[in-house]
Amino acid sequence: MDNKIINVLVVDDSPVSRDLLTYIIESDPSLRVVAKAENGEEAIKLVQQHRPNVVMMDIVMPIMNGFEATRHIMEVYPIPIIIVSGIYNPQEVDQCYQAISAGALAILEKPTGIRDPRYAEMAYAITQAIKSLAEIKIKASSHLVVQSQAKAAPPATSAPKPLTSIHGDVPLEIIGIGASIGGPQALYTILSKFPAAFPASFLVVQQISTGFTKGLVDWLSTSCALKVKLAQNKELIMPGTVYIAPDNFHMEVMKGNFIQLIDAPPEHGLRPSIGHLFQSMAKNLGSKSVGILLSGRGVDGVDGLLAIKKQGGKTIVQDEDSSVMFDKPQKAIQAGAVSHITPLSQITHTIETLIKTHV
Repeated sequence: MDNKIINVLVVDDSPVSRDLLTYIIESDPSLRVVAKAENGEEAIKLVQQHRPNVVMMDIVMPIMNGFEATRHIMEVYPIPIIIVSGIYNPQEVDQCYQAISAGALAILEKPTGIRDPRYAEMAYAITQAIKSLAEIKIKASSHLVVQSQAKAAPPATSAPKPLTSIHGDVPLEIIGIGASIGGPQALYTILSKFPAAFPASFLVVQQISTGFTKGLVDWLSTSCALKVKLAQNKELIMPGTVYIAPDNFHMEVMKGNFIQLIDAPPEHGLRPSIGHLFQSMAKNLGSKSVGILLSGRGVDGVDGLLAIKKQGGKTIVQDEDSSVMFDKPQKAIQAGAVSHITPLSQITHTIETLIKTHV
C-alpha cells in the first residue's frame, strides 16, 4: 500500500488506551485512525461503516469482547485484525489465542503509556504490524481454525525413548519449524493432526510479541495429542514432543540431541531467530535435517533453510494460497532453498511421508 493512507479502527474500552493507540498510530504519516470503538458490538458497526484497512482489537471489553467481535467480523467482513493486550493475566492471554482461532492475525503487547520502558519498541511493533498486515487480502473463513476441547488422540501409554537412529547419534526425526505472521494458525493446523506416539520431535521458533509465548504453548496443548512445552536449556530431545523457543533466546540443536538456548544478539533484529535454529540443524544434523518455513515476512530463516538443503536435508515451505503472508516462503524459493512447496493442509502428510522414508 505504498503512498496510500492506511485507515485503522481502534477498539478498546479504555479511553486512555484508545488515545494512546491513536497517538502511536498517527505518529506515522502513512497511518490514520478513522474511528474508535468502546466494545466489540460497536466495532462491528464501525467496520461496516468505515471499511478500515486494519482493526486494532482489545480483548477484554464489556458488552462484546474481542474474541466474539473478531469471530463476527471475520465471518461477515474479513479484514486484518491485530489483538492488542496488556497480558495482565493468563485468562486474558487465553482469550487472545481464542481470537487467533477466530481469524486474528497477530497479537501485540499494549504499552501502559509513553513512560513505559519499552514504549518505543512496542510502538514501533504496532505501526510496523499495521503496515505489514494492511497489504493482506483475507479470504472469507480461509484461515479460521476450530479448536476441539479434547486432544486429538490419547496420550502414549508408556514414556517415549530418546531419539536414536541406525546412523549413530544423529537422529532422523527432528523437525524444525519457523513461523512469524500467520504462524499460530498454521502451527495448529499442522501439529493437531499428529498422534501422541508420533516418532519425531518438533523444534519451533514462532516469532511473536514478548510475553505471549507461554500462551501459545497452552493454546496448542489444548488441541494437540503431542506434548507441547517451552524448550529448556540442555534438555534432551524426546519424540512426540513439540519444543517452542522461549522469549529472547535463540534455540539450537546440539550433537547428542540436546537443546541449547543462547543469550546472543538478535539476528535480523529477531530473537529467537528461525535462521539460528536452522543453521544449527544443518551443522549438527546434516542430511537428516527437516526444515519447514511457514507464513511470514522478512528474510530470517531463508539462509538457514538453504544451509539445510545444501547439507542434503529436506526443506518445506507453505504455499502461497494457504499463507497469510507469502513473503518469507517466497524469499526461500527465490534463494533456491526449497525442496517442497506444500499447501498448509498437506504439510502434516508430507512430514509423515518423509519420516516413513527415513525409518
